[in-house]
Amino acid sequence: MLGQIKNIIVIAGCQRSGTTLLGNMLGCHRQAFLIDEDNGLYNWVEECLFSKTEDKALTQSVFAESDHKYMGGHKRIEVFNGKRKLNPEIDTLVLKGPNLTYSYKGLADLPYNVQVVYPVRDPRAVVASMSRLEHIDMVGNQVKWMQKNPELAQEFNDEISVLSNLSLPIHERRALVWRIKSGLYTKFQAAGLNTFILKYEDLVQNKEKVCKAMMEAIGLPFDNKMTRHERFFRGLAPGLTLRGRAVDTSSTMKWKNRLGPKQAREVLDVAQPLAATHEYFEGANGHFVRQAPKFSSEVLERPVILTGRGGSGTRMISEIAQKLGVFVGNQLNFAGDSIEWVDLIYEIAIKKTMATTQGQRFTEDMSGSVLDKVQDILEAGQYDMTGQWGWKLPETMLIVPEMMNMFKKAKLVHMVRHPVTSSLRRTHMTSRHNNPIGRAVLQGAYREIGRNPKNIKSDPEYYHNAVTWLYQVRRVHEYAMYNLSAENYHLVKFEDLMDKPLETSKKLSRFITGRVNEFVRPAVDGDRAPKAVDLDGPEAEEVWKICGAVAMDIGYEPLTKCVKTYEAAE
Repeated sequence: MLGQIKNIIVIAGCQRSGTTLLGNMLGCHRQAFLIDEDNGLYNWVEECLFSKTEDKALTQSVFAESDHKYMGGHKRIEVFNGKRKLNPEIDTLVLKGPNLTYSYKGLADLPYNVQVVYPVRDPRAVVASMSRLEHIDMVGNQVKWMQKNPELAQEFNDEISVLSNLSLPIHERRALVWRIKSGLYTKFQAAGLNTFILKYEDLVQNKEKVCKAMMEAIGLPFDNKMTRHERFFRGLAPGLTLRGRAVDTSSTMKWKNRLGPKQAREVLDVAQPLAATHEYFEGANGHFVRQAPKFSSEVLERPVILTGRGGSGTRMISEIAQKLGVFVGNQLNFAGDSIEWVDLIYEIAIKKTMATTQGQRFTEDMSGSVLDKVQDILEAGQYDMTGQWGWKLPETMLIVPEMMNMFKKAKLVHMVRHPVTSSLRRTHMTSRHNNPIGRAVLQGAYREIGRNPKNIKSDPEYYHNAVTWLYQVRRVHEYAMYNLSAENYHLVKFEDLMDKPLETSKKLSRFITGRVNEFVRPAVDGDRAPKAVDLDGPEAEEVWKICGAVAMDIGYEPLTKCVKTYEAAE
């Protein structure tokens, strides 16, 4: 597959500086194919590029994994005469690898037209963003990478000692990582590599202008797909970033929700003089000022939380809630998910799931971050306090107790679907091991049923779906049965919403608003007949064996004949 590649674009720089966004933008260019960190990038670069002896099997594996994140119709790998090959138009690889920052010499020696894109971001924003990923030892990892490079290990010997001193505040050590990595573009330039340096803040404020300048510097034509990258990718990128999320222009100042004024000043002190070179300094916009809450505690404690395992038809409950006047956010995707909640809820869910898997109690207090998020979303949406507000996100299932404890008067809507029809369909993010939240949930689900997680990669997809259905649905159902009442918990069956849409939506309306809206019903495409699936096979039997006890407690029965799967409604 490497035979047709002429150009390699390397996205280097410091983690959390916009490397993922740039990877998505460049990766949807009509000539480009994005290879990301979680696709096995670093090992592949060592084994197939730097060694100059391509391992074709490894290349096939890494490329296949990389192709999975592209949505249907935008795949980079096609089948020609029975063989999987790159689309003929693809001649450029985009290597999104912040840790390739340490490999400037190896990249300069490659027999390709190598171009480097080097983002720089406000160190306060980078440090705050790093703090979201507590489960990753980002500072320790960077020390290891520097020590692999003899030149850098010697040059930054003193800095490595500081980074290794665990008694120093973590925000100062993260700031030092920023100073080192954000300044290493000089190494690429010295190695003779064309290096385009850009500021993250400029990119998100004027993406088309910056993208055009970037492509001119790289020597490739501008492709307007780059400004609409969210339409081409699916799933999670490294760092819990949703690939299908549009550019967030408000992200430049979100660090204020995580860093206090003293920490912000200390970060800037450590980041000097490079921070000043890029015009990051403490000024009118640099002061940490937390506005007095504009919304009363009575308003803030009563959200409508819409959730359900992914693939259960939760899009429809989001649609119904919106028709009932519930404000579910300013940014929604095609499934009605409240995109503004993705980063924070994923962060909490992964931390909790990993702690639970390791037999530990999750005790971290995330209430400050959650309430800050509520304030930001409601203010941005000009919420007037007379209506209801909430959000819809399937992964909220993983942290229902925490959310219900935080919001004492919340209304929780939990949508379920029969485990057999839910499992014998395509996978959901939380049942795929190619993303952080999926890996965490699968690990937890396997350990909970006593199956060795080493089997995850070899077990079939329907098995992944079944064990993660059990892991998520059981937790929410049991918590609700013991802790919630009919006033703040409502269970909706996917099958009821399909077979009895008006009756089911009326009940949902009464639960959410206290009244019945006669005109609320989900949008179901009646022109598309639901598919019939034979559920008598061994897969269905195994799914029921895993999930049956909890399913029966909810009110489901075994399926022993062909039933409708309602794929058209999802």
